[in-house]
Amino acid sequence: MSYDGYRIPKKEIVVEVLLVSSSLPQKQALLLDAITKTGQPETLSEYLKRDLTFIPSKKFVSGINTNLNVFIFYNINRIHYIREIEKTATVKNPELLYLSLVNNQNMKLSIPDEIKDQYSRVMDYLNNKSMFLQFIFHGSRIFINKNSIDSLSFVR
Repeated sequence: MSYDGYRIPKKEIVVEVLLVSSSLPQKQALLLDAITKTGQPETLSEYLKRDLTFIPSKKFVSGINTNLNVFIFYNINRIHYIREIEKTATVKNPELLYLSLVNNQNMKLSIPDEIKDQYSRVMDYLNNKSMFLQFIFHGSRIFINKNSIDSLSFVR
């Protein structure tokens, strides 16, 4: 059985994915819906709010005389984070958060303005129903799997 996206139009978004089994993120293309109910392309944030167990991805494999596209379905429990390559995110009044992943990786992050507008407290945001939490990391959006977070702290 081959994968052809089940003939549903897809939009590729290039990201970096850090898997539990890896120490370095890998460049991939996630396959999101090209058109949503609103008639707009799906965003990564919208996609990750779905109740998903597996995420389809296209991995770029290149070598001598070959450029292959390998389609992989990742179990979301095996993903530490997904980071958008494109640097489009800015925060008006960034509040730095210090996050430690279970793999001992530490990051300085901030919460996007649109998330701050929805949640009055950081604790409410951390305890929302979504499996992935959205932050800003070096000017791009990063979506961190809650199960990969060891601790999060901030200084006031």
